[in-house]
Amino acid sequence: MIAVVFVKRSVRLPGKHSILIDGKRLLDRVVETIVKVKEFDEVIVFSKDLSVSGKGIRIIKDNTEGTIVDSLIWAIQHLGDIFAFAGDMPCISADLISLMIRRKSSVALIPIHSDGGVEPLHAIYLKKSLDDGLNSNTLRTLKSFAKMIPHEYFPIPASYEHTFFNLNTPEDLKFFRSNGCQAKGEGQKKALH
Repeated sequence: MIAVVFVKRSVRLPGKHSILIDGKRLLDRVVETIVKVKEFDEVIVFSKDLSVSGKGIRIIKDNTEGTIVDSLIWAIQHLGDIFAFAGDMPCISADLISLMIRRKSSVALIPIHSDGGVEPLHAIYLKKSLDDGLNSNTLRTLKSFAKMIPHEYFPIPASYEHTFFNLNTPEDLKFFRSNGCQAKGEGQKKALH
């Protein structure tokens, strides 16, 4: 299975993938966590942001037109079975990733929070379950895409809820710098969804 980290140019937090967190760029931090999971054949960064670079990883330029749904569909069609990751999640857990891989689903495996929120950019997608007719013209959001393909949900253990924090805005960055990855509570829960 291939790990694919999706990166796009951020409007709300420009240059976010290069932000330093504990002395490492955000993207490097995400990739290093994924590389710790030995089950992956390769880790690829799939990016619309031409300024993205990385050591020892393959970067594929995302030439799709449209939304992240188009990017995800392209990656599944051309790379096969993938574990999709958002490139802006500084707290992802190698242990949780391994738990999901060991689940061995015959359909897409999508994490679900106890409140019903889903994480389609921290999910396993199988090429065989992709319908050729799916695209962003019919599916506007990742959540609608995740619901349309054959899937099962992976209930997120409470001890891993905090690992799904995304850095999307200056406020998210400020919150993260104050609380780090171990923060739990309403502020972070609110930021998760």
